[in-house]
Amino acid sequence: MRRSGRLAWFGIGLLASFLPISSAAAFVCTTGTKAKFISIHWNTRRVAWAIQAPGSLTVDPETAKDLIQSSFRAWSEPRCTDLSFEFRGVVGLEVPLESLSQVRFIHENWQSDGDITRDARAVALTTMHYEAATGIIRYGVIEVNEIDPATPRADGFTFADAAISCPDTAAMDLRAVLTHEVGHFIGLAHTDKVLDDHDQPLTLDRQPTMTASVLPCDIWFRTLEVDDLEGLCTIYPEGRSARQCGTLPDQQGSYVTSVPFGCTTTGGPGAGAFAISLLLARIFLMRRRGSEACSSHRSGR
Repeated sequence: MRRSGRLAWFGIGLLASFLPISSAAAFVCTTGTKAKFISIHWNTRRVAWAIQAPGSLTVDPETAKDLIQSSFRAWSEPRCTDLSFEFRGVVGLEVPLESLSQVRFIHENWQSDGDITRDARAVALTTMHYEAATGIIRYGVIEVNEIDPATPRADGFTFADAAISCPDTAAMDLRAVLTHEVGHFIGLAHTDKVLDDHDQPLTLDRQPTMTASVLPCDIWFRTLEVDDLEGLCTIYPEGRSARQCGTLPDQQGSYVTSVPFGCTTTGGPGAGAFAISLLLARIFLMRRRGSEACSSHRSGR
């Protein structure tokens, strides 16, 4: 059973511009509304990242560093993938996100910071910037909603290594939260799966890491479940290029027909040309690069 306590939501309502599209499995990929068959993904198998100073203020700095690195490793250790991550250490504000993806702890102005608006219920928020036409990720940032002990606020959280101890019963397990956020970082969205293959409710320890909510002090989301692994292995299969895992948009007709170009069919003049035009338009969209501004996707706990 779930333990009682304060329930934290993982970025409910943060996907305003982009919709998660379910695959045949229970995992969910993040895709754009303009092209549902394009899902976001890294085009490299070694992704560099860093922690932005000062890092965590509620967890010992070295402990926090180890916990965060373990969260990234959870997604690179499965044998089905060759995805890996390169930790570049702790960096200052002078290092731009465009040059290096970062994990940063937000200690003030969480809900409103200039033109940025964040959900007060979110423990953390992941924002990925990618090419709209291809889904290839350029860089990302994971923001953690942490209280500064010197100036506490009502919309923030404290963190802990809950596997060792959780003295503050409202604290969130840092490694569990970050493992979930790294799932967003590689292109997965929230899953709403709550039943097993026999339509029985999943116990807390078997719920996917990409489940949308977590309770204080819970450590179950530190490790990947079957649905998380299926998503990881689908997008980043070992020895093969990254794959799209979105679905083709719904439409009344098929993309390909056997009708010769320019022939008239019972569907009316030009029906064959129209079908082929759809196919060419799809190919054009998939090959298009740099013609649209870089898009961003925000999701989180």
